[in-house]
Amino acid sequence: GLLGENRWDKALGIALEMEQLGFQPSMQTCVALISSLEQHRQYRAALAVFSLMLKYDYDFNRDAQLNAAFKRIVSLASQEDGR
Repeated sequence: GLLGENRWDKALGIALEMEQLGFQPSMQTCVALISSLEQHRQYRAALAVFSLMLKYDYDFNRDAQLNAAFKRIVSLASQEDGR
């Protein structure tokens, strides 16, 4: 879909709008979105998706790859703040 077309901005907007309307984005949707956001260096947006995952009790700490992505994104976002 949109992520395959490098439309991460539109995909993020749709996911957030879905959540506002009371629909819960799936774990797969969140993971795909985070991956795309990381590729496009949108670290703050990726952290927002991680926050959304926490709201729905998605346990990304159980998934080593997702947990590593979280740590990497937090580090990169903090580096951006230091610029």
